[in-house]
Amino acid sequence: MKFSKLSVAALGLLALSACSQPPAPPAYVEVPWKGTIAPATVFAPVTFTIPFRSGSANLSHADLKTIHEAADAYQKGGAAVKVTGYTDTVGKGKANLRLSERRATAVAHALVRAGVPAGALTTAGVGETQLAVKTGDHVAEQANRRVVIDIH
Repeated sequence: MKFSKLSVAALGLLALSACSQPPAPPAYVEVPWKGTIAPATVFAPVTFTIPFRSGSANLSHADLKTIHEAADAYQKGGAAVKVTGYTDTVGKGKANLRLSERRATAVAHALVRAGVPAGALTTAGVGETQLAVKTGDHVAEQANRRVVIDIH
């Protein structure tokens, strides 16, 4: 078999270029491991509800127990806590909005005292705009006088 000078030169260049490239990296690298990997835990959102007496933003001993349960739930992996205050339809709308804000603030302060970082909390008062039980105006409904703690 005869090769022309040009084909011999091309083969030589091809051989030289193949030699000048670094070897390909391995498909994987084994790294020695000393220890275990804990399975990832997923935090399931949880909600707590604090009921209130008509016109009040005061917390009872039972409410403080619920707040401590909420703080414990947060400590188990919660990232944020939303505290929302509500009222029934007794009274004027603006007064109810202020009362719902006072309720949310009272619960938020108790959560901080129970160990939830203030930076993890958001609070809102919505007054009588989001009733749990639909009623007419000036109806005292216990289920509507509440603060809801959402931990997620």
